[in-house]
Amino acid sequence: MDWFHQALSEVQAQAMTWTDTVSPARLLACLSIIALFWLFRRGYGSLTITILRAACRRLGINISDSVETSIRPAAELFVVGLGLLIGLKVLDLQASLAFYPEKVVQSVLVAAVFSGLYATCDLLADLVYSQPAYRSKPRNIWINRTAKVITAFVGIAAVLKVWGVDIGPLLTGMGVAGAAVALAAQDILKNLLAGITNVSERRFGVGDWILAEGVTEGTVEDMDFRSTQVRRFDKALVHVSNAELANTPLVNFSRMTHRRIYWKINITYATTTGQLSAICKAIDAYLADNEDFVQPPDALRLVRVDALGDSAVGILVYCFTHATGYERFTAVQERLALEIKTIVSKSGGAFAFPSRSIYIEAAPEAGPDGFVPSKKADS
Repeated sequence: MDWFHQALSEVQAQAMTWTDTVSPARLLACLSIIALFWLFRRGYGSLTITILRAACRRLGINISDSVETSIRPAAELFVVGLGLLIGLKVLDLQASLAFYPEKVVQSVLVAAVFSGLYATCDLLADLVYSQPAYRSKPRNIWINRTAKVITAFVGIAAVLKVWGVDIGPLLTGMGVAGAAVALAAQDILKNLLAGITNVSERRFGVGDWILAEGVTEGTVEDMDFRSTQVRRFDKALVHVSNAELANTPLVNFSRMTHRRIYWKINITYATTTGQLSAICKAIDAYLADNEDFVQPPDALRLVRVDALGDSAVGILVYCFTHATGYERFTAVQERLALEIKTIVSKSGGAFAFPSRSIYIEAAPEAGPDGFVPSKKADS
C-alpha cells in the first residue's frame, strides 16, 4: 500500500500547486463551457434525431421509437462529455493531475459514440431488408445481432485503447483460449454455423410452416444462434438445434405455389364405357371452369381411367389448387368431393368398395372329409 499513499501524496501536492496558480477567470470559463454544453445537450439530441429521420426517409426505411429512445441519450451524453473535455483543456491542469479526469471523459465520449452505433444496428438491418434481393426476416435478425456483437466488441476495445491497454496480446490470448473453448463447445459452434447456413440459404423463415422428417412439424416462431423454435399444431413449443435442421430433409409448405390433389376414384364394373367417359368429362369440365384450380399450362390436370383393379375401375383425378393454406385447401377438396359424388350419381354409375369373391370347386368323388378315396387295383 506504500505506492498508493505515495501516489496520493503526489496528487495532493499537485492539486495544491494548481489551486495556487489557477486564475478565477480560467475556472469561471471552464464552468461556463460545461454549463453551456449541458444546456445545449437536449437541442443536440433533437438535432441528431432530425438528421437521422431525414437520412432514413431518403433510404426508404422507418426509424422506430425504440431506436430514437436509445440514440437520444447517447447524443446528449456525447455533448456533455465534449463539454467536460473542453473544460479540462481550458483549466490547463498539469499532466499527472489531468491524466485520470481526461481518460474518464474520453472513455465517456467513446462509450457514447458506440452506444449510438449500437442503437443504429437496427436501422442497418432494416436497410438491408429493404433491398428485394435480401428481403428475408431471419437474415435481417441475424444481421442485426451480428452487427451489435461486433459494435460492442469494437467499443470495448476502443475504451481499453484510451487507457493505453494494448489489445494485441489480449487478442492473441483470446485466440489461444478460444481454441480451448472451441474444443469444449463444439456443439455450440456447430449449431451456430448451421444457423448461419439456414439463414443464408433461406430454407425457411419466421412464420413458415415446415416439416422436418422425423424431427417436428409446425410454424417457425424464432431463430436463435443455437436453436430454432417451432410451434407444433398442438400448440407445443419445440426447440430444435440448428444443426439438426440443417442436416435433415426439410419441407417448407409455406412456399408452395400450388397444392396438389391426387385421388383414385373406384367405380363398379357394372358401369358402362359410356358412363365412365361421361364421368371423366364432367369432372374435367368442373375443374376447368372453377377458379379454385390451376389451369394448364401453369399446372398439369388429368382426369383419366387409369386402372382396371380387382374389384373396380379406377379413375385418376390429378390437379392443383391455388389455395395452399390447410383450411382453404380442405374447403376446395370438400367441394370437389361433393361434385364428384353428384356427377357419378347423375351418370347412373356407382362407387365400388373393396371386395373379393371366392369360388370353391368341389371334387365330384370327394368324401365327407374332402379327400377322394383311392381305388384298389383288380386282383
